[in-house]
Order: sequence, then structure tokens, then C-alpha cells
Amino acid sequence: VYPSEALLRCLIHLSARGAYAESGLGALADEGRRAPSPDTLFYRLERVDLPEALDAMNGANAELLGHAPSGVPPAVAIDYTEEPYYGRRDSMVVRGKMKDGTTYFHTYATVSTVGTDERAKLTLYALPVTQLSSKEKIVERLVEEASSILRARPSLLLMDRGFFTVEVLSMLQRTGMRFIVPAVANRRVKVIIEAHARGELPPVVEYRMGGEDEGEGVDFHLVIARRRDAEDGDPPSRKYIAFATNVPFEDPEDLVRRIPEE
Repeated sequence: VYPSEALLRCLIHLSARGAYAESGLGALADEGRRAPSPDTLFYRLERVDLPEALDAMNGANAELLGHAPSGVPPAVAIDYTEEPYYGRRDSMVVRGKMKDGTTYFHTYATVSTVGTDERAKLTLYALPVTQLSSKEKIVERLVEEASSILRARPSLLLMDRGFFTVEVLSMLQRTGMRFIVPAVANRRVKVIIEAHARGELPPVVEYRMGGEDEGEGVDFHLVIARRRDAEDGDPPSRKYIAFATNVPFEDPEDLVRRIPEE
């Protein structure tokens, strides 16, 4: 009988080496270490539900990173990942756009370190997402967990435009978390981009989203940057992209350099 901790260590071994179960577990056995057969591993994994799997992964990450040397806090990114689901619907299933023959998914939010190459990316923590999940609460929890694991607040938080909401950005401003988020290209943002393209506005402007009364909106810098793949003849909407941030940038190219290619 293999305890859960032993199976988890096998999974970490396979993941770290990019190995398949048969070859990776066989290598462990050849080294004289006790390892389950691939069939045993798959049998046990099939009986693990999503919350249990995330708890195990989070616990393993915390254990591994607890031994890492401290240094300059890295930038981190928060993202949603959807895994297509074809079984019976339950509270963990979220409905989304059609993908791989289904509109139902197991969805989870992750916070990961980011850097200039793929080797710098490390998932720190993950949370399940349900129909009742609040993006504001998810982001707040993931930042707290990342800070605990890194033993310092991340230097910068990157998110996609799905997190461009008053609630999320207000929370980040309130807690002092530095962020960069692509702005949704709504009518106001498009007008600003077009005015910048005509030379009528600088690349950094102050922007308020939400109500004008105190507590109803959020203020931040809107930075207009040229897209990496833009051509000189492209229209403004194709040539430029707007980012919301509370980090002071005078040069939009400096902001773009902070954001990984992916």
C-alpha cells in the first residue's frame, strides 16, 4: 500500500524530469527506491477529486519552496485554466464557451512566477473556481498565498483583461499591490488610443473607471504601448494596446519589457 505522500513524491519526480509514468517510475525502481506501478498510480489518481488534487499540489509546492533561498521577490501572474469536463455536473463544474466538444469545465485559478523564459515560471498556488467565485476574492487570496510562499509580497502582479474590473483593481489599489492589466478596449479606451495615435495625447494618461463618487470607482494610469508585432500602416486599434497600472511608467516600452511574450 502506498500512502498519498509517496504517490505525490512520484508525481513531483515525473513532473520535474518531464518523464512518462512507465519510464519515470521504472527509473525510480532501478535506483532501488520503492515506487508503484503505472497502473497503481493511475488507479489512485482516477479517484482523486479536484479540491483534493489542488490541496496536494499546494502542499507540495509550499514544502519545496520553503527550502528555497530568499531573494528579490519575483513578479507573478494570475490566470484561469479550463479543463474540459464530460461527466456528471456538480458544484465544481463551470460553464463556458464551447471547447473540445463541451461547454462545461473544471476551472482553476493559478498564481505563478514569471520571467524572461519558461524556466522562470513556477506555479505557486491554485484555487478551484465555481459559478459563485468572486474574481476579487480569488485574486486577493492568491496574492496572499504567493506572499506567504515567497516570504515577501510579489514585486508586480500581471493579469489578463478578464480581471479589468473595478472590484479587482480597487482591491489591488487598496492593498498596495503593484499591477499591470491589459485594458478592455471599450469606447473610452478606443477614443484615447486614437487621440494618442494623432499626437493629441501622451502615452500615459490618468484614467478613472466606475462611478465618480468616492468608493464607487478606481483611478490608475492608462499606458498606451505599441504592440510588438505592429506594422507602421496598421490602424490605431491594431497598432496600440492600452494597459491599466498603478506603476509609474514614463516610457511605454519599459512597461512592455516587463511583460513576458506569452
